[in-house]
Formats: sequence, C-alpha cells, structure tokens
Amino acid sequence: MNLDVLGNLGEFVGAIAVVVSVIYLALQIRRGSRLASISSHQASVTSSLDSFIIQDGEIARIFRTGLLTPESLNEVERMRFSYLLERLILHYEDQFEAFGEGLLDAATFEGWQAAAASYLRMPGGMVWWKENSQWWTPNVQERLGAAIRNATPANEAEPWAWSSE
Repeated sequence: MNLDVLGNLGEFVGAIAVVVSVIYLALQIRRGSRLASISSHQASVTSSLDSFIIQDGEIARIFRTGLLTPESLNEVERMRFSYLLERLILHYEDQFEAFGEGLLDAATFEGWQAAAASYLRMPGGMVWWKENSQWWTPNVQERLGAAIRNATPANEAEPWAWSSE
C-alpha cells in the first residue's frame, strides 16, 4: 500500500465516523426533545389551578362562587377570585408557548385550553375575561377568546360537579 491509498482509506473512515456521529447526535436531540415534552406535560399537570382547588376548600368555594355568582363575593374574595383566574391564564399562556415550541402535544394543549375556556365561559369567568383580557398577548387573546366563544360552560358540561343539591 502506498501513501495515496492509505490517505484515501483514512478519509473514507473519517467520513464514516462523521456520518455515525451526526446520526448519533440526531438521535440524542430527538430523545432530548421527547424528554422536554414529557417534562412540560408533567409540569403542566402539577402546576395547574386544579391542584389548589383540590387541596383547599376555601379556594374551591371562592372559585366556584366566583364563577357561578360573582356578585355574591366580598371584596377580598373578589380579589382572590381574580388572582385564581389570572393564575389559570398564566398557566394557559405557558402551555400555549410550550405547544408553539413543540414541547406539548396538541391533544394535551387542546384539552387544557378547553378546560380553561369552559371556566371562562361561566358567568363570573365571562365578566373577568371581559375586564382583563387586554392584559394578555394578542395571540392568547385571540386563541383563548375563540375557545371561550365556542366552549360549553363547565357547570353545563359537568352539572353533577356544580349543582348545589
């Protein structure tokens, strides 16, 4: 073997090594993206407003009353109710961004969007959204606003959970 043949062989082996490295890198990036998606979904579930409502009866009462009959809340309860809905929209905004980045799958995002819209479609949610929607990005206003217009209010979708009987 002369030096030209050895040089060509070295270039060939080097090219193969580069291709293998690129394939490996692509697989690792894909795996990392999938892990980020799973983490985003888990964070979405654990940071949701529902976890507060489940754990605290007073917050659940304020949330329920505020959505059904907001006029019956006192001034402190109205403030707490407003912050609960603000947290709901902040959570939605995070999900909207994660969905746009491909870190949250469409089915999960659309499910959370439907839930948020069904709360905001209730009497107190409608009042709050009308008074506060301007604080959110135009994309959130547009997308969530359309979802609210098409949503079934939570108390109609799940009457057993919202009835007072």
